[in-house]
Amino acid sequence: MIARKLFTIVLLFSTLVFCGEQAKKSIVGIDEQLGQNIPVGLQFTDEHGKKVELSSLVDKPTIFMFVYFECPGICTPLMSSVASEIGKIGMKPGQDYRIISVSFDHTEGYELAAKKKANYLNAAEIEVPENGWRFLTGDSNAIATLTDADYCFT
Repeated sequence: MIARKLFTIVLLFSTLVFCGEQAKKSIVGIDEQLGQNIPVGLQFTDEHGKKVELSSLVDKPTIFMFVYFECPGICTPLMSSVASEIGKIGMKPGQDYRIISVSFDHTEGYELAAKKKANYLNAAEIEVPENGWRFLTGDSNAIATLTDADYCFT
């Protein structure tokens, strides 16, 4: 039940944010993209300042959260809720699934990503291994490609 709520919250938020551009072009709704792949060949910078290819991180079911790390609005409550709920779903992050938070803002650097990661891992009610929840930043091109409406996550 809690896992379903968590997934629904992340999916709903993701759909609203990721499909925003699509909504401007058509009637507001959810356009399923079943069978479509995300562009995993993109490079981002991880919370340690190292370049990582998305394909090296997506090797099991993955929850993507697109956020602003310096967001006073919905991003902070979203990540706080995920941190508090992941201990209640009966699955182990890093082993059974991954969480990847990607900043929408190309000006947010890996230092901020590292700080946010530390905050949310400390807030989690279970121990989350290093590879269980990753925090990524990227250039505007990589971010735009990943968040493009053609790649709505469903």
